[in-house]
Parts: sequence; structure tokens; C-alpha cells
Amino acid sequence: MNVKLPIIDNKEVAWINEADCIGCTKCIKVCPVKAIIGTHRTVHTVVSDLCTGCTMCIHPCPTDCVVMRKRLD
Repeated sequence: MNVKLPIIDNKEVAWINEADCIGCTKCIKVCPVKAIIGTHRTVHTVVSDLCTGCTMCIHPCPTDCVVMRKRLD
């Protein structure tokens, strides 16, 4: 499967507000680099070192708990 990623500057990474996460796995399914971990009905977490900042995980989230934050150096 060829996935075309947007051009990014890699200064931001995805972050999941765990208080709002319902564990639907929609963000996990669309992440092209598998940077989000978790299972169905459990809170998900982003592995910042793997996240490319492509933003593909934001729109599928039904609770809007995935946001972009500045990458910590």
C-alpha cells in the first residue's frame, strides 16, 4: 500500500489527551509509522520518537483528543 504523507517539518508530534480517549483504535489504524500504542477500549499513547507529525491521526478521532504539540528536544 502506497501512503502519500504530507510534507512536514517534524517540529510537532501527536499527543493524546488520555482523559478523553475512549480507546476506539481509529488513530492507531491510520498511523503510517505505528507510533500510537494501545488496544481496543484502553487509553492510547503516542511514542514521540516514532511520530513524524503527519497529522493523519487527528481527523479520525471521534472525541478530538488527538492534538499536535511541539516536539520536546
